[in-house]
Amino acid sequence: MVASHSWDTAGAANVGIHTAFVNRRHLPVEPLGVENTAFDLTVESFEELADELE
Repeated sequence: MVASHSWDTAGAANVGIHTAFVNRRHLPVEPLGVENTAFDLTVESFEELADELE
C-alpha cells in the first residue's frame, strides 16, 4: 500500500499489509487510534519512493 495520507497507510499497516508512506507535506503522523502505525518505508516524494524501490 502506497499513500500520502498517514491514516490510509496506518490502516493498511494495522492489518498486516506492507506500506510506504509518502510524506509530501513533511508533517508528523497524526494520532490515529490504531495499534500499528509503523510503516515499512517513509519517503518525502514519489521520486524518492521510486529510487528506494529500484
